[in-house]
Amino acid sequence: MAPFYDLMSTREYPDLMDKFAMRIGGENRPEWIQSCHWERFSAEVNIKPRLVLQSLKEMGRNIFPRADDLVGDFYDNFGKAAIVGKIHEDIKKWASRRKGEKS
Repeated sequence: MAPFYDLMSTREYPDLMDKFAMRIGGENRPEWIQSCHWERFSAEVNIKPRLVLQSLKEMGRNIFPRADDLVGDFYDNFGKAAIVGKIHEDIKKWASRRKGEKS
């Protein structure tokens, strides 16, 4: 999950790259990563593609509601922070984009 954390943490800063440091199935541009890249990745790490794709779907189902909770907790404990709101909006935007993707 480190590449995702790095991306979400850095994409709000315009001077930093928005590409993953590591490639997933040969691709490091998050907007371009599709099921075929995850299948290629699974072959590279010798894990069945179905397991990788199922794990991704499960993470996707869990991460977005959890992000809402975490943002709420952060605001309750530390007050509002613009960067946290921007990251939260990015998560929502990515979630809505991925819902229409075929897998």
